Amino acid sequence: MKLQIFIQKKGWMVPLVFLGVVLVTYGYQLTRMGLYWDDWEIIYLDHFNNPKAYWDYFLYARPLTSWLYLLLGPIVGMRPIAWQITNILLRWLGMVGFWWAFRMVWPKRSFEIGWICLLLAIYPAFTQHSVALTYSRHFACIALFSVSLGLNLLAIHNPKRWWVFTGLAVFASLLQLITLEYFFGWELIRPILIWIYLQKRNQDWKSNLKTLMVQWFPYVIVLLIFGGYRFIWYPLVSPNPEANAPVLFERLSSNPIGETIKFANLILQDLIHLNIDNWLAPIDPDAFELKAKANWLSWGSAALITVICAWLLIRTTENNDENQNEKDGFCQSAILIGLIAVLAGGVPVWITGRQSIGGPWADRFALGPMLGAVILLTGCIYWFARRRFQQTLLLGLIFGFALSAQMQTVNKYRLSWDNQRDFYWQLAWRAPAIKPGTAVIAPSMSFALVNDLHIGFALNTIYDQGGKSFEAPLWFFREGGLVGDLIPALKPGVPIDYKYLTAHFQGTTDQILAIDYSYGTTCLHVATEEDLYRKDLSSDARKLVKLGKPEFIETKPQRASIPPVTIFGPEPVHGWCYLYQKMEIARQENDWNETARLADEASAKGMTPKSYVEYTPSILAYLHTGQYEKALDASRAAQSMNSDQSMYICSLWKNNKAMVSDESVFTSSWKTMQCDVPAETEAQ
Repeated sequence: MKLQIFIQKKGWMVPLVFLGVVLVTYGYQLTRMGLYWDDWEIIYLDHFNNPKAYWDYFLYARPLTSWLYLLLGPIVGMRPIAWQITNILLRWLGMVGFWWAFRMVWPKRSFEIGWICLLLAIYPAFTQHSVALTYSRHFACIALFSVSLGLNLLAIHNPKRWWVFTGLAVFASLLQLITLEYFFGWELIRPILIWIYLQKRNQDWKSNLKTLMVQWFPYVIVLLIFGGYRFIWYPLVSPNPEANAPVLFERLSSNPIGETIKFANLILQDLIHLNIDNWLAPIDPDAFELKAKANWLSWGSAALITVICAWLLIRTTENNDENQNEKDGFCQSAILIGLIAVLAGGVPVWITGRQSIGGPWADRFALGPMLGAVILLTGCIYWFARRRFQQTLLLGLIFGFALSAQMQTVNKYRLSWDNQRDFYWQLAWRAPAIKPGTAVIAPSMSFALVNDLHIGFALNTIYDQGGKSFEAPLWFFREGGLVGDLIPALKPGVPIDYKYLTAHFQGTTDQILAIDYSYGTTCLHVATEEDLYRKDLSSDARKLVKLGKPEFIETKPQRASIPPVTIFGPEPVHGWCYLYQKMEIARQENDWNETARLADEASAKGMTPKSYVEYTPSILAYLHTGQYEKALDASRAAQSMNSDQSMYICSLWKNNKAMVSDESVFTSSWKTMQCDVPAETEAQ
C-alpha cells in the first residue's frame, strides 16, 4: 500500500517508464542506425548550407515544414544517431502530453490512459519510426497537439492565466497544422474532451455548453486560418499546387455514385486494417523464427517491459474499484472518441485518394488515425473485460507482441544501414570522383528501405559536397525505373532529363557508369567490356554493360570525394573489397604492377574474392606481368567458384593472349582450364 501511494505521488514515474519503452523499442540499435527513405532529401538539402534550399524544396508540398530542420539542424547536425534520439524524444513528448491531458479529462483513469499512451508508442500499423529525419516532423506535430490540448484544459482550470495558457495552446495547435495536415482531424475531438472535462464542474448543461463554445472558439479560428493557408495561400505560391490535393471532390462531381462506392470501400478497407488486422499482424507465424537471435531479444524485452508496465499502471490506480465505477462514463466516451478520431484522422488521407495499405511507404498514413485506434481499442477491451486482470492480460498481450514486432523492424533498418554504408564506402574507394553529367545505373536496387531517388540524393551528398545548385552533377537510376519512364530504350545517344521537385539532372546514355552490388555476396562492381562474356547477365543488363564506361571515373582527382564521417561514420576496416576496388582503379590506369602487388597483398593476408568476377583484375595483372602460374591459379579458383562461367574466364586469356609470350604456356593453361570455347566466339 505504501508503495502504491509513493508511485501515485511521484508523477514522474510513469513518464519515465514511457521513456524507457521508446528507448528500448527504437533505441536498442541506436549506434548502428542510419538514414532511410526520405531522410536523404533532408541530408541533400542540408549539404547546400543555405536555408533557402529548404524553402524552395518544400514549396512543392508543405512549405512551412522546414522550420523544424532550420531550428534543430544547427543544434543536432546531420548525424543519424542524433536524429534517432531526437525522434525518440519527440515521440515520448507526445506520450507524456497525452498522459497529462487525458488525466485532466479522466482523473480516475490512470490505468486506461497509461495503456493508451503505451499503445501509441508501438502502434504496429506504423513501422517507419526509424526513418528519423523524416518522421521527426510528424512526431513534433503529435507532441504539439498533445501539449496544446493539455494547455487548453489548464486554461479552463486556471481562469486567471487563461490568456497565457490559451495563447500557448493556440500557437502549438496552429504550428502543428501548418507543419503537416496529417493531424487536423484531431482538432475535432478537442470539443468532446472539453465537454467531458466540464462535466466535472456540476453545472447545468447550458452553462457548460456556453463555456465550451467560448473555450473552443480560439481553435475554430485556428482551423479557419489553416484552411486559408492550405486552400487559398498555398495554391497561389506552390509550383505544384496539386500535391496532396483533395481529389475526392473533383471525382465525386464527375461520377457521384461510382466514386462514393469507391470512397466507401477505401475507408472500409483502411478501418479494418487500422483497427483489426493491424493488431493481429505482429502475431504472424512467419515472424516466429527460433534461430534468429534478434527475435529472442525482442521477445524477451517485450515480455519484461510488458510486465513492468502492467505492474506500474496497476499501482497508479487511484481507486481500487475504479474499473467498477461507471460514473465518469469512460467506456462510452473512449469508444465514441476513438471512432471519431479514427475517422477524422483518416480524412486528410482518404480525400486525396490514398490509404494506409497502399504499399511499402503508405503506412505513414496510419499516423492520423493512430490516436483514435488506440483509444477505441482500450475502450472496447474495457467494455468486454470488466475485471482488471482480464484487461491487463489482453492489453499486455497486444502491447507485448506489437513491441516485439517493432524491435524486429528496427533490426531490419539496422541491416539496411550496414548495407548502405558498405555500398557508399566501396563506391568512394572505387570512384574517388565521377565526371559531372554521369548517370550511375544499376540493374536492380542494391538494398532495401530506400529507392533510386534516395540513392541519387546520397550520391550528390558525397560527390557534390558544398554544392550551390539544384542542378545535380550526377544521379542514380535503377535500369527498370529508367527505361520506359525517362528514356524509350537503353541505346546510345539518348538524352536523360530527370527532375524531382527542385533537384534536376541532365545527362545522356553516352555517359553511363554501370554498377552492380549485392551486400555480403559480392563487392561493388563497375562493369567493363569483359563483363559482356558473362553468361549470368540478362538481356537488359547486357545492354547496360555495353553502354557503361568506367573511364567516367576520375581515378586521380585533385580532391577525392570521401563520404562525410558525420553521416556515414568512420571508414570501415579495409578488407577484401577495399583491395579489390583499389585493384580495379590500378587496372583502369593500366598499372599492372600495382594491380599485381595488391593481388599479392590480398593473398598474403588470406583475403579471397567473394565472386568469380572479382578474380578478374588478379588474372589480368598476372598475365600482363608475366606471372602465368599465378594467373592460372586465380583462373582455376574462379572456375571452381562458378563452373558455369568458364567462358568468361577463358575469354580473359583469349583476349590477352598477346601478353603470354610463350605459346606453350598459353596452350597448356588453355587445356588445364578446359576452355572449349571456339576461338571465333565473341561477346554477345
